[in-house]
Amino acid sequence: ASAMAEGAREALGERLEQLLVITKYGHGQPLGPTARIIESAHPVPDEASLAAGRALLQFLREAPAGARLLFLISGGTSALVEVLPEGYGATELAEVNRLLLAGGQAIDSMNAVRKRISCIKGGRLARYLSGRKTLQLLISDVPGDALDVIGSGLLAPDRSPAPRPGALPGWLGDMMTRAGPAPLAGDPMFAGIKSEIIANNRLAREAIAAAAE
Repeated sequence: ASAMAEGAREALGERLEQLLVITKYGHGQPLGPTARIIESAHPVPDEASLAAGRALLQFLREAPAGARLLFLISGGTSALVEVLPEGYGATELAEVNRLLLAGGQAIDSMNAVRKRISCIKGGRLARYLSGRKTLQLLISDVPGDALDVIGSGLLAPDRSPAPRPGALPGWLGDMMTRAGPAPLAGDPMFAGIKSEIIANNRLAREAIAAAAE
């Protein structure tokens, strides 16, 4: 996240007015006086992951109405930043992720659950953009590069099937109902969002092959 933010700062110069970086413990880097750096836990989230979620919503609330927003999303987002429904906290969040990580499921199946317990994933973060033009640049760490799977889809409509009934503990099934339904693909809140994959497994393989040649 810090490296992506540094790249944005080099590219945008003074046009980059405010910067919020959410990254893993020990990975924050100084990025100037306009940057706020928050470190949280990965792969099992903690209270700092929830603090990062609160900071993200505050950042969006305080952004000027005419501001253009740039999101730089990479692998790890699902754990590093979260906003949960009222009544749930870091203990439940960590337990959900331990359960998912221990289950040996594919990343899209794990993120299907993460999206359903979250107030910002599964496209729900788009509600906080207030119609501002938004560019989302993503480094994909998932097969197929599906926008709603990378980082559990902060700004992408959820296209994942619901987890199978009975496949999860009852308490988790109840937790997944508390965030409310995710916005649908045709919702106007997505109209101002442009998304682009800037790196993925294919590009990495091509770079390795070119270097080997």
